[in-house]
Amino acid sequence: MTSSRAVVFDLFHTLVDPEDFRPPAFTRLEVLSVEIGIDLDAFSEFWAATSLERTTTGVRVVDLVDRFAGDLGLPLTTQQRLLTDDIMGRCQDRSIEKPRSEVSSLVVDLKARGWQLGLLSNCHEREVRAWPTSPLAPYFDTVGFSHVIGAKKPKREAYAYVLDRLDVPAARSAYVGNGQSDELVGAVEAGFALVVHYNAFDATNGLVTSAERERRADQAHVSVDTIEDLTVHFHGFTH
Repeated sequence: MTSSRAVVFDLFHTLVDPEDFRPPAFTRLEVLSVEIGIDLDAFSEFWAATSLERTTTGVRVVDLVDRFAGDLGLPLTTQQRLLTDDIMGRCQDRSIEKPRSEVSSLVVDLKARGWQLGLLSNCHEREVRAWPTSPLAPYFDTVGFSHVIGAKKPKREAYAYVLDRLDVPAARSAYVGNGQSDELVGAVEAGFALVVHYNAFDATNGLVTSAERERRADQAHVSVDTIEDLTVHFHGFTH
């Protein structure tokens, strides 16, 4: 076991935000249902029912959509498969490839000061396909995607996957996330010395109500609204 310190980050709405690149009124399921001619309500039910499958296995999202369409006697054409792949990951790709400058600066600074960096995300394969091309990627020592791990936050094994590969105990590690999927509860239960609710994106993107943000804040050791405040807590981390 090393004597390093580590910080594990959530990805979406913590390090990057697809909302920065999402056109007004663009909702993936709605756009896709129109483009390939399927019923939105029925597809939404299918999408909800296959959430665990697509985020804990290596199944490709385009194959899931093809399964749904095929059961209706409407298997996807080659062009529809390409369109599906684009719609279901376009905004995620752009957010990963073009993180905000202040986030990039934080990651570079932490690495320069000797922190081990980990990434842990509940996601399907299409959402994170662009990660290897991200300017953030070279600074991370290990990455844990739920569709690869086979488990999602807040399950203990998701956090253990990253910590084991960092070779740093939870007691010498911090966890930072926006709190979706009760990830902060899971991080506290996993024994992280510092669990931070990072609210910078959610406070402005309109996806999360103020009541829900407050609920998530209560699950963490500390809640911050700016990257400057987050940096202060890292400077004060002495475990």
